[in-house]
Amino acid sequence: MRHELKYIIDSADIPAIANKLSRIMNVDEHSDAGGGYRVRSVYFDDEYRRAYFDKVSGIYDRDKYRIRLYNDDGDNLFLERKSKHGDATDKTSVKISRKLAKTLLSGDATGIEMSNSQLVRQMYMEMTLHRLSPVVIVDYDRQAFAHPGGNTRVTIDRHVRSGLDNVDIFDKDILCVDAMDRSTAILEVKYDEMLPDFIAAAVSAFPAVRSALSKYIMCARFVI
Repeated sequence: MRHELKYIIDSADIPAIANKLSRIMNVDEHSDAGGGYRVRSVYFDDEYRRAYFDKVSGIYDRDKYRIRLYNDDGDNLFLERKSKHGDATDKTSVKISRKLAKTLLSGDATGIEMSNSQLVRQMYMEMTLHRLSPVVIVDYDRQAFAHPGGNTRVTIDRHVRSGLDNVDIFDKDILCVDAMDRSTAILEVKYDEMLPDFIAAAVSAFPAVRSALSKYIMCARFVI
């Protein structure tokens, strides 16, 4: 289990925050020349939208399933399950093929129960028993920093966008709408047992408001 703390920050502070973090942490290896990368996810939910309403209701234990890719690379796809226990998280991830991704996005789970991946088989159970299906695309731009101390990762996410009536993760021309004010961004601090003091000090040097927000909730509200 990992700790995950989220904060709302002013977008105007991002250059200063990123500069400070880059001096004490490693810049994510997948970052482009501009220091960041694009994240796109398709979130799944069951027929009762349990993941959505459990979060809204403040249920302590909950799960979310998603397919994720980076920088529009449709050949580098991941199926993930993110389990939340208050501020603690547990993420399971497996790389999947484009063919399997299209199968899952179609809502037809036929045949995937024979997968060698336990996560894929769990996805089959959820799709079969609870009618899990794709709900919304979540897009955003990320800068990420990592440090081995505490296995710490700090991310800055901005321009969070919601896909409208389209869950095709491969569609580069999907119509999106802003899910949060562009004057603000999301800073997340993730670590295992202990957050190094020097990273905590660097993050706390800038104005930030602790939040329990969820990008899925922010984006799914347009379609639920």
